[in-house]
Amino acid sequence: MREVLQAPLFDKELKTLKAFVYISTAYSNSGRLKIDEVVYPNHISPHTALMLCSEMPTDLLNSIVPQLLADNKLPYTFSKHLAEILVKESSGDIPVCIIRPSV
Repeated sequence: MREVLQAPLFDKELKTLKAFVYISTAYSNSGRLKIDEVVYPNHISPHTALMLCSEMPTDLLNSIVPQLLADNKLPYTFSKHLAEILVKESSGDIPVCIIRPSV
């Protein structure tokens, strides 16, 4: 997820960038019964999650993992969901396509 945040993909210096395709997973919203073609909000912002992971002691972080994951059963799906939010936030005027394959 940190790579998505740090990637200069949407930098104004990339004048030839016409669109951006992000490969996510169908399981990024696994806590929902119906998934539309939208980026859903999360109960915690990607920026807050990154800050907690980088600054909180490991034992304390491990103790709050269930609350962080909430409806996402796995850290993988949680991080993919947050990465989708970061991609959407960072896109500016550039068209973004998020692909969610099931396998």
